[in-house]
Amino acid sequence: LMKFYESLWRDIQDEGVLALMSLLSLFQVRENYEEVKDRLGVMTRREKYIQLLGRYLRFREGERGSRVTLPKLLSGLNEVWTIAEYHSKIDIQSCMLTPNEM
Repeated sequence: LMKFYESLWRDIQDEGVLALMSLLSLFQVRENYEEVKDRLGVMTRREKYIQLLGRYLRFREGERGSRVTLPKLLSGLNEVWTIAEYHSKIDIQSCMLTPNEM
């Protein structure tokens, strides 16, 4: 988690990047893909926000910088999803200490 944060720290400090990444996370389809009713709509919107993020990065960093940063951010988004999925499978109740164990 720290390695992920360190690699994206500079980019996620930018409110424009953070806003677009948040929108992208809403249209991230993974394991429950078959439950999505309008798959084309979701994928279309995801592509739209990827393009907007790319344009924003080109404005901010130039063509060369955006070619490096955009894939890094998209990869980071997948890492966040993987971490979130892992944490969602942990049974918090079984990890909690009882008052006698404290």
